[in-house]
Amino acid sequence: MSDKQSKKKKKQDITKEQAIAMLWEQGELSWKLNRVQKELKKVVDNDTTKTSVVVVSRRIGKTYWLVIESLMQCLKHPNSVVKFVFPKAKDAKTNIIPVMRMVTEDCPDHIKPVFNTQDKIYNFQNGSQIQLAGSDGGGIDSIRGGFAHLCIVDEAGFVDDLKYAVRSVLSPTIRTTGGRIILASTPSKSPDHEFITEYMIPYKATQRFKIYTLYDNPNFTPEIVQEIIA
Repeated sequence: MSDKQSKKKKKQDITKEQAIAMLWEQGELSWKLNRVQKELKKVVDNDTTKTSVVVVSRRIGKTYWLVIESLMQCLKHPNSVVKFVFPKAKDAKTNIIPVMRMVTEDCPDHIKPVFNTQDKIYNFQNGSQIQLAGSDGGGIDSIRGGFAHLCIVDEAGFVDDLKYAVRSVLSPTIRTTGGRIILASTPSKSPDHEFITEYMIPYKATQRFKIYTLYDNPNFTPEIVQEIIA
């Protein structure tokens, strides 16, 4: 058997489980995303500014995508720091932790992040971290200082004092790392929320973000869309 045939046979002998493990070890998790989530990722990846803004309807799978972004940063780049912010401290228990558990279900144990419940930090074997914080009750200040390579604000349209969180807490942490910030949210209830006035309107004026409506949701059939409208 020639070397070429031997290599081809080895590729064919790889099981699905082995292929998944290899992708995890490479930090390549895009295969877990649906069509719209891949588009969201592409929009952010192609944004040359420091802060990306994404507006989506509910049930698009926004948080799932953001968790994937966090994991890829941490796995591909040892000693990375991701700061992950959400509106309420309880959101870690009800939203982030369940999604993280679901995403990492097929992750090899030797690279699976371990959650420190006291500090609300996911620790990786390669030195990376995902730091969680709610914006309520001054919780955002728990991740103030240090450095970060990626900052994520999930449901930014419902975060208390968003401008303070972004400008005073998160932005300083990416100045020396070349990091970036992602603000993702469903539309705010109030039209004068800072997410709309400080980010949505200015970004829309410069065509720096796209809105993904319920029509873009690959999980919604025409019947479900009509039911929601009704």
